[in-house]
Amino acid sequence: MKKNMYILTICLTLIVGSLIGGCSRKKIITSGYVDLGLPSGTEWNATNETYPRNTIDENNALLFYDDALGYFGDNLPTKEQFEELRNNCEWEWDDSKKGYVITGINDNSIFMPTVGWWDNFYYNESGWGGLYWTSTPNDTDNDAWALMFDPHSVTIDHCGKLCQLPVRLVRNKN
Repeated sequence: MKKNMYILTICLTLIVGSLIGGCSRKKIITSGYVDLGLPSGTEWNATNETYPRNTIDENNALLFYDDALGYFGDNLPTKEQFEELRNNCEWEWDDSKKGYVITGINDNSIFMPTVGWWDNFYYNESGWGGLYWTSTPNDTDNDAWALMFDPHSVTIDHCGKLCQLPVRLVRNKN
């Protein structure tokens, strides 16, 4: 009888914990490159790039498109790599942290925060949405593709190369 009560208590604890989010299977990794189980083998850095430093946001480098390509080259994600991340992972908005917990096929997770950016001469505060450079130029000389998100959507759209956006680096594990 005592053994059955013990087993029942454990089962109820697990059920209630999973219903209120106390037993999450997500493992948010906060440093290094993270394998999210993507088909291409792309691994995503757990944090935004912080070099070169800027005067507005010391935790995130804000770069013109050409500078991002110059500094990071092949480690800057392509449009296709962002599409793979968007289409193969679960994106869950975290209102308290203002960003997305992105969980891969293998249950590893990264966090992608909203970050401020420069749009020509105007600084857009972080908190409502995020923009991140891809390495893929658009069909025009003035634009490139960027990941754009807010609490309600995640898209990939063009952005003027004179904007200064943060970057999240990638590498191929193969």
